[in-house]
Amino acid sequence: IFYRLMNGLTRLTGLEFDILAALLRRAGRVIPRNALLAEAGRDDVIVGERTVDVHISRLRKKIGDDDQARIKTVRGKGYLFSKHDWN
Repeated sequence: IFYRLMNGLTRLTGLEFDILAALLRRAGRVIPRNALLAEAGRDDVIVGERTVDVHISRLRKKIGDDDQARIKTVRGKGYLFSKHDWN
């Protein structure tokens, strides 16, 4: 699965794509870490406590979000995708 960036394409795993899609569907709203995989339609994935964090970290690197401007960590709550206009 490919994600289009301003400077080209990057390859995402199926799970990374599903997480990104879930974040985009609820842009501007916090999704709790423990609910993110269910929001992504991935109840089939067996996870450890930090699994979502690892996938978010990999996703940030792939989409060039090292400064967490797009995918924000809301401490003690979960993650949100910023509603900022990225065009």
